Amino acid sequence: MKFFYADALEHRRHLKLSALFDLCFPSPGLPGALPADADGLWLAADENDELTGCLLLFQTDLHSWEGIPFVHPAYRRKGIFSALLANACQKGNCPGEDDLFFSVRPTQTLWLQVLNSIEAEKAFDEYMMEYSFQNLPSARLKTEADFSDELTVSFQGTEGMASCPHVSCLLSAHGSSVYLYQLLTEEAFRGQGRALAFLHHLFPWLKALGFSSVRLQVSGENLPAMALYKKTGFHITETLSFYLY
Repeated sequence: MKFFYADALEHRRHLKLSALFDLCFPSPGLPGALPADADGLWLAADENDELTGCLLLFQTDLHSWEGIPFVHPAYRRKGIFSALLANACQKGNCPGEDDLFFSVRPTQTLWLQVLNSIEAEKAFDEYMMEYSFQNLPSARLKTEADFSDELTVSFQGTEGMASCPHVSCLLSAHGSSVYLYQLLTEEAFRGQGRALAFLHHLFPWLKALGFSSVRLQVSGENLPAMALYKKTGFHITETLSFYLY
């Protein structure tokens, strides 16, 4: 068995990795299609150069990473994940000595056992939240800010952004849903209800574009954001627990 790092894959190997990912995650949403935005990959391959495992890495800030590991079912319990993790965490490697987090869903009891076995410690919870446009009120919530004529929404392929004075967010289309990222209000204009008004003007636009819901992920430690999304009408659909290795 050989282990190696890559920050990009040739087309042939990418197809093989996608097939391995689909084999390891046959259930929809766990976690879905092979992410295309990984910042790096640690790979395991057998003597025939067939991929047997992978540790996908996503840099979340300067010294923190999130990892998604998966191993071919025929090669599990053979130390492949441990070897991938050991190689990745060696000094000078990616992520090396930086913090490495793994997420686990409540239904992933075996994965939780693995995290416990490597002495990973629970760090925080994040929540998947959703707002269905079927719940869109006929009259918008009254707010101090009115962005009806200032909100812009644009898409290029599946990626988009929305903005108005002092508030913006990134958008990503996945089927009939839109994922919302990086909702940001300029610091001098926070606490004025602008983000709330922005979302209530954004949702009719997205519905008119043919989407049925908007989804997002938020840290349970981000209390202002949690309060904003609940006030907007989002509800929690899933809890993700993050463990620090």
